[in-house]
Amino acid sequence: MKNYLNVIESFTQTLTDTKTVSEVCWEITKNVIAKIGFEDCVVYLYDEEKNVLVQMAAHGPKNPIDLDIFNPITITPGKGIVGSVFVSGQPEIIPDTRKDNRYIIDDQARLSEIAVPMLHNGHAIGVIDSEHSEAGFFTGDHLMILNTLAAIASNKIVKTRAFETLKQVNKDLEEKNKIEEEKNRELQLVNEQLDEIVYSLSHDFRSPILAAIGMSDVLMQHPEKIQQVFPMLNQSLRRVDGILINIHHFSLNLRRPVEVSQIVLQEWISDVYKNIKHPNKHEAIFNLDCDHSLSIHCDDYRLEVMVKQIFTNSLQFAKQADTTLQINVRITHHKGWVVMEIEDNGPGISEKDLLQLGTMFRRSSALSNGAGLGIFLCKEIAAKIGVEINWENKAEGGTRVKIEFV
Repeated sequence: MKNYLNVIESFTQTLTDTKTVSEVCWEITKNVIAKIGFEDCVVYLYDEEKNVLVQMAAHGPKNPIDLDIFNPITITPGKGIVGSVFVSGQPEIIPDTRKDNRYIIDDQARLSEIAVPMLHNGHAIGVIDSEHSEAGFFTGDHLMILNTLAAIASNKIVKTRAFETLKQVNKDLEEKNKIEEEKNRELQLVNEQLDEIVYSLSHDFRSPILAAIGMSDVLMQHPEKIQQVFPMLNQSLRRVDGILINIHHFSLNLRRPVEVSQIVLQEWISDVYKNIKHPNKHEAIFNLDCDHSLSIHCDDYRLEVMVKQIFTNSLQFAKQADTTLQINVRITHHKGWVVMEIEDNGPGISEKDLLQLGTMFRRSSALSNGAGLGIFLCKEIAAKIGVEINWENKAEGGTRVKIEFV
C-alpha cells in the first residue's frame, strides 16, 4: 500500500507538467500502471460528437511501441463492461470474465477485469480499464488506487480541456481579428483609391475637358485659327483618353489573374514601342541594347502596360527637352537576374516628387500635363507580378527607370 501511495504522489506531481489531455492519459498508463504491475490497462475518453468511448492510451500488448495503440477500438456507452461502468458511474471488479456476457475481447481474452469511471461533477468523462490473465486478480486495494487515479486524472483532464478550448477560442479570435484587420486595410485602400479616382475625375478630367470646350468655342468664332488651336485641342483630348485608359488598366490589374508566359525581350520591346501612338513619337530617337535570345517568364499583358506607360511618360516631355528626345533601353542578365533600364534625356523628376513617387495621381513633374496615375499603375503592376521598379534622375539629366526580374 505504501508503494501505491508513492505512485499516486508521483503521479500528482508529474501532472503539473502535462499540457494536453493525451499527455495525461499516457502518464496514467506508461508510468503509474506500469509501476503498479498490471499486465494491461487502457484509458478511454468519451467523444461527445461521435457518442463513443475512444481508446486514448494503453499499457501492455495494446502499446507495442512509443505512444501508439495497437488496433484501437471504440465502445458505445452501455456496451461491454467499460460502457456499462461509464453509464452507471460505478466502478466494477469482474473476478471471472467468462461468467459475464458483457465482456468484450479486445486484443486477447483475459480472465479478470477492473473498470473505474473518471467522474467530474457526477458525470463520467471516461473509464480506466485493466484486465489480467488470472481470474480473481483484482482486489479492493486495486480498486482504491484506480479510484484515486481516476479522480485526480479527471480533474486534470477537465481543466486541460478547458484550457485547450480557451486557447483555441483565442486562436480563432486572433485569426478572425487578423482577417478583419486585413479586410479593413483593403477597404481603407480601396476607399483611398476611390477618393483619388473621384478627385481625378473632378479635377484632372475637368481641366482638359474645359480646355477643349474653350478651344472649340474659339474655333466656332474664329475658324481661321484652326492651325493654331487644333494641336492644343488634340492634346487635351489625348490627356483625357490617357487617364481613362490607365483607370481601365488599374481595374484590370486588380481583378485579372496573373498569366505567365515566355517573353523574348528584344523582339517584344521593339513591338511595344512600335505600337505606341503618341504625337511626339516621330521626334524621338529609340535605342535598344539587348541580346536577341534573352527571355523571361512574366505576365505579358501587365508588363506591356507598365513598359508602355514608361515610354509614354518619356514621350510626354519630348517638346520640352532642349535637345531631341532619346529613349534608351538596355537589358542585361547576371546571376539569374534580368535588369531592364529605360532612360531618357528629358527634364527629369524633382527631388520632392521622387520622394512621393507612386502616390496615385501625383504628377511626376511640374512640367507634366498628365496625371500621376500612370506611375502609380506601374508600381501596382510591379507588385502584382513580383518585380522591382524604381525611378531615379541621371547625373547628366533625364530619368532612369530600372525594372529587376528574378
